[in-house]
Amino acid sequence: MHAFAIRRSAASRRARVLTAALAAIALVVCRPELGRASAPNPYDIDVFALNSTSYSMSQWDYTTGQWTDLGGPEATNLVTGDAGVFDWYENTGDIYEYDGTPGKWTAVGGPGNWFVESGSHLFGTSPNDDYVAEWNGPGKGWTEIGGATGEIWGGKFGLVATNPTSNYAYLYSGTPGQWTYIGAASQYVVTDNAIYRADPDGSAFVDQWVGPGDNWEEVGGPCDEIYGGGAGLFCAEMYDNDNIYVYNGTPNSWTRIGGPGATFAVSGSYLFGLGPQPAHAYVALWNEQPGNWSIIGGSERDIFAGD
Repeated sequence: MHAFAIRRSAASRRARVLTAALAAIALVVCRPELGRASAPNPYDIDVFALNSTSYSMSQWDYTTGQWTDLGGPEATNLVTGDAGVFDWYENTGDIYEYDGTPGKWTAVGGPGNWFVESGSHLFGTSPNDDYVAEWNGPGKGWTEIGGATGEIWGGKFGLVATNPTSNYAYLYSGTPGQWTYIGAASQYVVTDNAIYRADPDGSAFVDQWVGPGDNWEEVGGPCDEIYGGGAGLFCAEMYDNDNIYVYNGTPNSWTRIGGPGATFAVSGSYLFGLGPQPAHAYVALWNEQPGNWSIIGGSERDIFAGD
């Protein structure tokens, strides 16, 4: 079984430079088909919070308005979506799957360097980022699907990986070893129906991939950070105190909906925000109207949501 673990921060991930390249992988031009059959995702309407002192994880349920301590191993990060809920254990780098009952987690791999979900699939990079692999499900191990990579991004639309020595990006076809070059940028977001990137010219404007190959359309910005998932595409603007904007679906049409916030998380249906630094004093749910948010929790270290 191949083994994986999650990298600690975006800054540390981007600082790593490796020598191998995804360009060595055989490429085909084809949209990925990643939909391993699964039940509807029960975590779409939840947000998960990492406690600011104990590093324990809690889950919020939209239907009940309650938080539940998930128990299990000490957490550093969560990966959530249609493939399930997974937790990384800092001391060993092992990754665990949550079975839906507080305190019940099962090790599925470890250590590695980064994990994402795409559709109903879990993907990870090896400890030295020298390959990408897909988890085959409980007790079935991992399958190597690609070569060395810098970072990976996932969503229902597909899986994107960058070259370890450049910002060149590739879209996974769904067949091991088959990837398509789609351009270059420092940040990507994959939603249910699109891929977005921070413009590689350094201005932090946002482009949408229109394909085939390296074909993109500018949709707005500038953005310090972009967030996306089933609920849409969102931009935290660097020149506007980290206020948050929602993309309206038409290039250069955005609506300011709130902020400032330290970070945000997008589930299949909802946007959540964490109060600004340094206190991170609350977790809030956006009620889909500009400026309309509900506080649903207190101080947390970080928040996560499924795609």
